[in-house]
Amino acid sequence: ATYGNLGVIERARGNLDAAEEYLKKSLTINEKLGLQEGMAIQYANLGLIAEQRGNISEARRLWTLSRNLFRKLRAKDREALVQSWLDSLPPS
Repeated sequence: ATYGNLGVIERARGNLDAAEEYLKKSLTINEKLGLQEGMAIQYANLGLIAEQRGNISEARRLWTLSRNLFRKLRAKDREALVQSWLDSLPPS
């Protein structure tokens, strides 16, 4: 969670490279521990960075992973939020 929080802070500061590094560290830890909620959160955050960089296909991929995990976890509010981000993307 700490790496994820640091990633969010760095993204807010505009330091996308540092943010991505922290978020990927958090994602790796969550994957190794099998923490699906943490994975979903970091996929969502990494998708925000991809979108900010203009990499729409990567944002779509990451947000789809995030949405699917939130759906599996029955986290309806978070699933709906990520779906709204997906809906805001231009068609592929």
